[in-house]
Amino acid sequence: IGLGGQIESCYVYDVGIYCYLDKYYLYAGGIAGKPANVINSGVRTFLVDGNVFSSGGIVGSAAGSRRYNAMGEELPGYYGGNIQGCMSIDARIKSEYAAGGIVGEATTPAQNAVISNCYAFDSLLKAGTYNKEIDKCE
Repeated sequence: IGLGGQIESCYVYDVGIYCYLDKYYLYAGGIAGKPANVINSGVRTFLVDGNVFSSGGIVGSAAGSRRYNAMGEELPGYYGGNIQGCMSIDARIKSEYAAGGIVGEATTPAQNAVISNCYAFDSLLKAGTYNKEIDKCE
């Protein structure tokens, strides 16, 4: 999933995100880029390289999701932002701004959101400006 949604009891194995375009991916994660919540899920062997703004083994951002009314109009509140009972093994991440074994960007305006009971093992994380001329983060 890219954006939004409740994710429970999912497992992903051997996924890679490679972005060498002039534009950036905002959020990249082994399970989701920017979901509402991720519960009891795991990722094994996750690779990210190139022009990615924020990335994590489970999610790129734990900011949660915006609320919308029945007419599709954006409401002022957020919901979600919970990452619970998740596992990330063998994450190799190079991103522009933030990299994390579980979550790249963990801030949310949603009330009572938590990241808990998670496990990250064997992660190699690099964050900084990606320079495609020398193929590394600076």
